[in-house]
Amino acid sequence: MPKQWPSYIKKSDEIRIESMPFILDDREARFEVTEKLDGSSASYGLDRPFKYGGKYDFAVCSRNQRVDISYEIENDDNVWRLIAKKYNIEEKMTSFANEVGAKTLYIQGEIISSKIQGNPYKLPPGEIDFYIYRIVVDREGYSYQEVAEWAEEHDMKSVPLLETSYSVPDNMENMKEEAEGMSEINPKVKREGLVYRHIDDAEISFKNVSNSYLLKHS
Repeated sequence: MPKQWPSYIKKSDEIRIESMPFILDDREARFEVTEKLDGSSASYGLDRPFKYGGKYDFAVCSRNQRVDISYEIENDDNVWRLIAKKYNIEEKMTSFANEVGAKTLYIQGEIISSKIQGNPYKLPPGEIDFYIYRIVVDREGYSYQEVAEWAEEHDMKSVPLLETSYSVPDNMENMKEEAEGMSEINPKVKREGLVYRHIDDAEISFKNVSNSYLLKHS
């Protein structure tokens, strides 16, 4: 049986802009903006509890549950385990954690695949990939720019970064129009929307799902 959800990993669930319209009143705030991907959320974490005698405990998690990685499965089709193996995530994270002396470290991202969500990005059969959107070291979050740099350094991918210092519009109508557009993953398909993260406070973030996407999935 898999272990319990790691206490140091914050579950990923961005608030929709419609639930926090007051953000549009702050004319001084600046945000990083990324494309919101339509896939399956994944978290990979390391924790060095005292009882392990200095050895990191590696966690693989879906959106709400920890995935069992205690044994090998022939012809494994679990996308969270497949991504961990494809990118040697435990090895890369452990090396980095040791380098910076971290007690806890986790990365979160979106898994897209020809078998997930009806294959919105029109990927070839059997293709699967992972795009990182969050890195947290000892409870300190990275900016999207830092996430992109870390991913590149470790031969991984990050969610498409569209803006690095952006001011939101002053009304909801224009805000919703911004979410419309084509995907950076496949320019022939419409994107799900955008995600905004405050430059000075990584705890302030929200998603802006396009009306086209909401209509299609209603």
